[in-house]
Amino acid sequence: DGVVTSRRRIVRIGGRTFAHLAFLGMILAIALILKAGQII
Repeated sequence: DGVVTSRRRIVRIGGRTFAHLAFLGMILAIALILKAGQII
């Protein structure tokens, strides 16, 4: 049981971190697009 719970925790943490990274990546991409639009 311990191994299964540890694996589930790793998956949950990985999913959360991936979601956060994707969210931050989208914000950075939008910021770069807005900056590029201002320059043009």
